[in-house]
Parts: sequence; C-alpha cells; structure tokens
Amino acid sequence: MGYGVIIRDDDGFVLGGGGGFINKRVSVHDADCITFERSIKLACQLNVIGDMLFETDHAGLVNKMHNNGMDVTIINARIKECKDAFNNF
Repeated sequence: MGYGVIIRDDDGFVLGGGGGFINKRVSVHDADCITFERSIKLACQLNVIGDMLFETDHAGLVNKMHNNGMDVTIINARIKECKDAFNNF
C-alpha cells in the first residue's frame, strides 16, 4: 500500500510532505486511516499552529471521525487515536 501526504499553508505554498509504502495488504478503511495518522504526525513534526483542514475522499472515515458512538472495531480504535492526537493542536 502506498500513501502520500502534502501540507500547504493558506496560500497553497507547500510546507512539507511525505509518503511511503507498507508492505502488506490492507483494507481501504485501514489505508485511509493510516494516511490520516501519518498526516497528523507530520503536522505535529512541522509544528503547524492554528486551524487545519484535513481532506479525504473516504466518506466512511469522515463519518467515523464525527461519530461519538461506542464502536469497538479496530478501525474505530485507530480513529480514537487520531482524535486524541488532535489535542496537540
């Protein structure tokens, strides 16, 4: 699975980016969640301050981010970690 992350400022100037490969088969949910996790980590490493906008075309990931229900699936555990990471900003 390959993934990529680009961080831009308000004017569209590229502040940083990255990507990589994970040498295993993963579901679409896992792939998008991994990319989301890596984008949060990169934003932390670059000390991005202020409001941020994360973009994805995966509606299921967005819905899980906004859902506060008690989902005990593995993907929801990862989503919870992403939500917890937002406390850094």
